[in-house]
Amino acid sequence: MTEEEVFSYLKMKYETRFTWRLLLLSEATGYFVRELKKELGYGNELFKNNVYAVANNEVNDEVLYLIGDMHGGGGIYRIYHLTYSAENPPGYPRYMEFKGIEAVRDFFEAKILIKSLKP
Repeated sequence: MTEEEVFSYLKMKYETRFTWRLLLLSEATGYFVRELKKELGYGNELFKNNVYAVANNEVNDEVLYLIGDMHGGGGIYRIYHLTYSAENPPGYPRYMEFKGIEAVRDFFEAKILIKSLKP
């Protein structure tokens, strides 16, 4: 599956409960990548690779990034919870890592289903 297919599927299936927005290709290396570099530090090991912003959550400060080749298939994805602060304590901003877009899709679905079980 492609990122577009995953996000389209989740939006159709969960409607307003799916709060992520797929970013335009023109946004992939823009604002969210600059913010991540600022928070992690421009010399961070992560930036020895290509880093692309894929999507952002419209209700909180989470952003989905692709690490590596944009056209490489499986890819490593990370969801960072941005702090919008230049000075972060060690371990921030926090992130979760996924191997492939299908793992990201499974995580999103599990998160939505868990929220729907809460009273």
